Amino acid sequence: MTNHKFAIPQCRKKVMTILTKEINKRKFEGNAARAEFDLLDQLLNLKDDDGNQLQDEEVLDNIVGLIIAGYESTSLSIMWILYYLAKYPNVLKKLRV
Repeated sequence: MTNHKFAIPQCRKKVMTILTKEINKRKFEGNAARAEFDLLDQLLNLKDDDGNQLQDEEVLDNIVGLIIAGYESTSLSIMWILYYLAKYPNVLKKLRV
């Protein structure tokens, strides 16, 4: 049996390591080496109110926040869909046709 007390910090550490490697890779390559300009590129080029680029830790925090927000909003949407389909079986019946 896995001890969850230790699994979560290890998992977080692995995710942060992967994201940090990708950030360093993107910084080394620069924007010209890539055909796409994605969210990570935008975060790396983002400047704060004083005109300073975000620190790597701030970029990591934003990425993790977006991942969690995406997960939470999706799960909440599915929960409400299931709730209303259970509450209104006539709608569920129409969807099955």
